[in-house]
Amino acid sequence: MSSGSTPDVALVHDYFVQDGGAERVAIELARMFPDAPVHTTFFEAARFRDRIPQTRVSTWPLSRIEPTATRFRALLPAYIAYFSLLTVLAERLVISNSSTFARAVRVPPRALHVAYVQSPLRFAWNVDGYLARSSFPAAARVALRLAAPGLRRWDRWAGMRADVTVSNSIHMRDRIREVWGRDSTVIHPPVDVAASSISTEAEDFYLVTTRLLAYKRVDLAVRACTRLNRELIVVGDGPERSKLERMAGPRVRFVGHVARAELEVFQRRCRALVVPGVEDFGIAAVEAMGFGKPVVAFAAGGALETILNGRTGVLFDAQTSDSLATAIERLEATDLDPDIARSRAMEFDVSVFHLRWRELLERLGLGDVMQDTASEG
Repeated sequence: MSSGSTPDVALVHDYFVQDGGAERVAIELARMFPDAPVHTTFFEAARFRDRIPQTRVSTWPLSRIEPTATRFRALLPAYIAYFSLLTVLAERLVISNSSTFARAVRVPPRALHVAYVQSPLRFAWNVDGYLARSSFPAAARVALRLAAPGLRRWDRWAGMRADVTVSNSIHMRDRIREVWGRDSTVIHPPVDVAASSISTEAEDFYLVTTRLLAYKRVDLAVRACTRLNRELIVVGDGPERSKLERMAGPRVRFVGHVARAELEVFQRRCRALVVPGVEDFGIAAVEAMGFGKPVVAFAAGGALETILNGRTGVLFDAQTSDSLATAIERLEATDLDPDIARSRAMEFDVSVFHLRWRELLERLGLGDVMQDTASEG
């Protein structure tokens, strides 16, 4: 900490409502910098306070309105205004971790702003892909299409605001270069592989674990497993759940959001993880490989960086239920070595995340900040 009341390091994150990959990164950054305050909008204490002490977290005024957190996606203009005007005080370093808005934060002239980018504003840059097959009402669809040009301009402005940009994958680095026109350093998200071990448990079910949004393409897994009469367990919740349940066969089970310990039980016991959408990186796939489990995934995005086709899983080229079903059958006819899967997963262990951050901060002349804080945590 600095000698005054202003911290050396401050952290900023969009919202702690969902327990996804972006939140995993925010939590690990908070562990790496245990003295840094965390600035956000919503913080669901029941879900996150065991990983980030609530005393470290500053939220926005709307968080006092309890029902609002359940409708957090409807507050688009409020997020833009809040983060565009928010000044986060720090003596030396502000790290924003964002898939949407937090990268727009202001920092003092003396501090360096490093933005860890999960994605450019997805629903602004890929409107058709975001809305396709979704359950959004007609009014919301029209509103998003009308707002998209302005949102893209704002996102490009916000994306250029940081001094340094870090992307979560090569796939995302290329995307940032395409839509913002700036380069970024790749640091893959942290996965606590070392804390797990190869599972000797095996049951005959496939697993999907993701937010139930249309672009995640969980419908492909539901249709493929229904057609093949394979058991599928879907972990996660979201606006598309009802629609997915209606198309599911009797061997497809939706369990909603589960605690971390229960999720690990599913991961250890599944036959394989299925990733039917384009993931920016794909923490779930690396976690599965850490348990020695294979992954069936669409051959795009982060899957191309993590999964070794034919060695740690099977990739399918066409984003259709037929192509996925064929990949599942191909997996069942292939003998894969769980040791190779785990070895691959270790390349993305949380220790590597720490190392890459240390290397980056040393290049920026801030290695001592991380060293001091890391030694305290």
